Amino acid sequence: MYEEFHGLRDKPFSLTPDTSCLFLGSYHREALQFLTEGTAAGNAFLALTGDVGAGKTVVLRSFVKGLGDEFAVIQVFYPSGDVKELFQMILSETGLSCRETDIADLRKELQDRLDMIGRAKKTPLVVIDEAQNLGTDALREMLLLFGGAAAAPRARIVLCGQPPLRDILLSLNAGGRVSIPAYHLQSLPHSAIPDYICYRLAAAGCRDNALFPDDVIAEISRLSRGVPRLINTMCDALLAQGYLSGEKSITLSLLHSFPLSMSCNASAAQVHGGHAADPGSPTDNRLPMTVLILEKNRQSLIHVETRLLKHGFSCTSADSLEDLFSRLAEGEGKSLMVPVIDAAFLFSEGRYEEDDGTGSLDRLLAEYAGSPVIVTSVLTLTSVRMQLFRRGIPYFLEKPDVNTLSLSDIDESFDAFFVELQGCLGRIHRQFSAFYRAWITSAREKSDRGTSTADMPVETPL
Repeated sequence: MYEEFHGLRDKPFSLTPDTSCLFLGSYHREALQFLTEGTAAGNAFLALTGDVGAGKTVVLRSFVKGLGDEFAVIQVFYPSGDVKELFQMILSETGLSCRETDIADLRKELQDRLDMIGRAKKTPLVVIDEAQNLGTDALREMLLLFGGAAAAPRARIVLCGQPPLRDILLSLNAGGRVSIPAYHLQSLPHSAIPDYICYRLAAAGCRDNALFPDDVIAEISRLSRGVPRLINTMCDALLAQGYLSGEKSITLSLLHSFPLSMSCNASAAQVHGGHAADPGSPTDNRLPMTVLILEKNRQSLIHVETRLLKHGFSCTSADSLEDLFSRLAEGEGKSLMVPVIDAAFLFSEGRYEEDDGTGSLDRLLAEYAGSPVIVTSVLTLTSVRMQLFRRGIPYFLEKPDVNTLSLSDIDESFDAFFVELQGCLGRIHRQFSAFYRAWITSAREKSDRGTSTADMPVETPL
């Protein structure tokens, strides 16, 4: 909405990983070099780790984009720890629709498929993003299947994930089974952040060097701690606020006033990290979050809403996709809005994208990049999961089907689903909360209404 106002061709700070906007800071350059040279050297396994928002996925995609024709790339996004589902996802990516459920049959099917790729003079390269979800057992199974310890492995594997993946790899290395080379991607160094912001602006067609003055960039650098996703979130929010305020240049005053306006909407009853705040407690240093539910089944909506409210979440529901966008617009600048969308609104027969669904996902990613999206379905659909992950939407949850459950099983099933939903909301909130607290503390100090950081919550677990 703000592109024309600021003289931009595109949104410069989209949260969706985009290889055309890859900024190669020193650490990102090293990570890309590690993957490229490790693959050229014939390593059977490679691992790239890094914190949430560090830029792992865009480095991974740039690596894949630069591979030669000798590789047959098989990409798996956000796998579960279930070995059967992992094998089914890999087979699906090779173009084989597999209905097998027996692990031995799946293993044989996958071995045959990889051997077939090898006979076509191609090297299978399996790339797994968010691999920290696999667990030790799944990785051991992959080592056995793909021949990671053999002189001529059946396939190459590249794992990408958050820091827990390092612990899993260490446990495998300690067992003496295989040594997996790994690179841990750090956040941008402070000195590289001004170049990063200017690079993203220039890539979006910006010709105004004064759009983000040096003092604003310095404050963004301090608050973001060099995490690219947090830099993008902050810059995108400031450009939108500048448009709404009629300011062509982002100022320190605008930067410090924006989080204060958001915090004024937080009340003692709002949820912060999955626990309701105690009455009278100072909630205005915590990031207000609202869960926005779009659900076709009325019973499911009631079950989810009831649990959210019981656990202290601020939540509301929409009746349609247009109503969802209307409520997102109303909540912009007031709270971190997290849409939880029934896949039935986006995919026909739970599998293929509807025209309305395609347009809505495009619109969500373009206009509300700062709003993480959770998609739910009563079916476990690998095809839907992969379509979402390719768009940068990692959260896809299987929910109970009230039409097939007995009354005695419904509560237990929704309790289990809510644990998963709560976990997703927790990860989303943690991603933004520490950054938000630093931002709002800085704003309060600048406005002479500051509170001591000692009075602020250190952690907001969900």
